[in-house]
Amino acid sequence: MRGEKMKHAFVVVLIVAFLLTVASSTIASATNRDTDGDGLYDFYEDLIGTDKFNADTDGDGLSDGEEVLKYGSNPKSSDSDSDGLNDRYEVRVINTNPVMNWREGFDTEAFKSGLCGAMLAPVKHLSRPLKGNTTSDTAWNILKWVDEHIEYNDTKALISETELQSPVETVNKGDGICSDYALLTASLLLNLDINPVYILNIKLYKDSESGGHAAVAVELNGDYFILDQHLPVMHIASYYYNNLYNCEEIQRIDIYEVTLSGEKVNVSKTESLYGYQLRDRLYQVTKRDIERIENITTEIMKQKYPILREDARLRGCTEEELNCILESTECVIYLPAGFSDGEVRSFSIPAYRYNATICDKEVEWYLNRISSSMDLSSYDSFFVKAGMRYNLTAKTCDGLYCRKLVANESEIVIVTTFAKADNKSPGI
Repeated sequence: MRGEKMKHAFVVVLIVAFLLTVASSTIASATNRDTDGDGLYDFYEDLIGTDKFNADTDGDGLSDGEEVLKYGSNPKSSDSDSDGLNDRYEVRVINTNPVMNWREGFDTEAFKSGLCGAMLAPVKHLSRPLKGNTTSDTAWNILKWVDEHIEYNDTKALISETELQSPVETVNKGDGICSDYALLTASLLLNLDINPVYILNIKLYKDSESGGHAAVAVELNGDYFILDQHLPVMHIASYYYNNLYNCEEIQRIDIYEVTLSGEKVNVSKTESLYGYQLRDRLYQVTKRDIERIENITTEIMKQKYPILREDARLRGCTEEELNCILESTECVIYLPAGFSDGEVRSFSIPAYRYNATICDKEVEWYLNRISSSMDLSSYDSFFVKAGMRYNLTAKTCDGLYCRKLVANESEIVIVTTFAKADNKSPGI
């Protein structure tokens, strides 16, 4: 009898143990369930507030499991870092960090994000009319457009922590600071297949006051030419001296090569150039350059203003006016016989800013200024002469002498005489 009772008790124990085992297995199974197969257990999805029946709660193209376990992004937001780019687009298309807001720093992440295909597309329509016959034409057209349509935001520049703007945001606002200008300018260049472009991170000796600077460059004839907010486009050494003239000496320029491949931007730091290296690259103006600039000015005049003829009879009075300017004297100039009316106009290019690669664009720029200030239809003849004016007064900056070469204290002067002939003699 006692054995029967023990047998019965043992059976009961076995049944209880079995039930406990089944219950434990059921609880574990429920705890480890991943209903939507996204790599996150249901209980964890309930904990963080994602949808356990939807593998991609925010619909950004990344599963909840990928976002939590692999990228550290927010599975409930399609743009985890609120930088204007979809999380999937960042990690699968352009290879950027979905939890790093590119707008917070002017660095490689910013270049890859701010110039990617999604950021270029909204300004593509602005780029098309700016395409020129050559890279230098296109660069000049783009800088001219930026100069005319975007203003510098002095208020934003005073704020220590500001966010970068996308190119289209700068266009829509009509203003920005140097980094915003740089991204917009680079986007217009990339949209017109100028590839690569170069982003410049410029360190100034006065960084404690100015906070540094940013600009863009293109490569022409194997060297850098800089686009920085306003015309003209300048050779990198000319740019150094132009800043020096404005009492801001460049300490170093870090140059980043930016190439576009489909939607993706590749960025690599190519080199750093210091002030002494920039000074050594300055173009030295020769007599041949003076002759060249005379010829360029003459050809542009003929092409842009076909009503005007080059007339050698105006050579003497044009040379006389040029000599007066070069010697800094006042002269009264008379037109030669055969002309009833005339006018003399001149402009000068600082020698440090002259470079043979783009001098035609700069000359045309100055001539456009002249033509907009006078009525050329009153004349039918012209003549051009150019010369070098030396020993200009050195400029001081805050009581300190600006470092310059001799070339910086000289300028190329271009004089054009416009006149109306009494007769229709053929000229030259």
